[in-house]
Amino acid sequence: MRTSLSRYQAELSEIRAILALRTLSNLEYRAAERILQVSIEASIGVAKHWAKTLAGHTPQDAYQAFEFLVLRGELCPDTLICWSKLIGLRNTLVHDYLNIDPRDNSQCDYSWL
Repeated sequence: MRTSLSRYQAELSEIRAILALRTLSNLEYRAAERILQVSIEASIGVAKHWAKTLAGHTPQDAYQAFEFLVLRGELCPDTLICWSKLIGLRNTLVHDYLNIDPRDNSQCDYSWL
């Protein structure tokens, strides 16, 4: 898992470097979407395993895993809003991908990636 997360982090850094120079090509944009999706899914998996280790059972959904970790003091409460947005982004990438318009995201702040 760590190797995968490190690879995704490196790939996101490459995407950020490209974005600093120019707009992404269609292929790069789709690659960025996929990298974001699997990075978020990996993070959700880690959160669920972490919560299971602490609670003895797996939370029913991704948000509950992060909420539990915040309630246990394992994560900063301020991060819960970000995780909620990331879970929503993942759901959009998986279930509503045909309605994503790259132009809507061209002015987004990608520095948090």
